[in-house]
Amino acid sequence: MTGQKIKILELQSDPDWIFEVTVKGKGTSTSHRTSMTKEFYKKLKTKSTPQKVVAQSFRFLLTKESKESILSEFDISIISTYFPDYLESLKKSLNDSEDD
Repeated sequence: MTGQKIKILELQSDPDWIFEVTVKGKGTSTSHRTSMTKEFYKKLKTKSTPQKVVAQSFRFLLTKESKESILSEFDISIISTYFPDYLESLKKSLNDSEDD
């Protein structure tokens, strides 16, 4: 993940969020259309913004796989299907950043 930049653009916020996420690094970039339901966001019980949730989710994914391996379109909630430790890791990283 070192040296990779994550750029998030909110495309839609109602009824649920849709983001265009660009990951740049090593001279290449990938683009991902990522959605997140309001229900999923509420379950996190976080003060972090939806954009921060998506950013932390991509940071998590980048510790597990290359940016090229991340699906080009997906709902954020499916990450835990592939990586069972995702939700716990996400909540911890969001809580840690809220303490700053």
